[in-house]
Amino acid sequence: MTHITETLHHTGSTQYTPKWAERVASWYHAWKERKDQDQKVLLMLSYNDHLLEDIGLSRQDLIDKLGYDPDEYPGIVRLGNYRMPHL
Repeated sequence: MTHITETLHHTGSTQYTPKWAERVASWYHAWKERKDQDQKVLLMLSYNDHLLEDIGLSRQDLIDKLGYDPDEYPGIVRLGNYRMPHL
């Protein structure tokens, strides 16, 4: 007796796709982490050059990490209640 079977060809993705709420939560956490990192970089930019040298960083390294120079764009530097101190 001959047995005929059909082969199921699955063409869709087998990866789990998160629901929209999980994607929004993931985006929010990434955004918050970036803002926290920016705040830490701004705080380090308020250190004097000698202290930055002791840490092993330069002011230009921090500006590159931040993506802009806070002295050139003072209006951008507002992260929550933190403001870049004027040196």
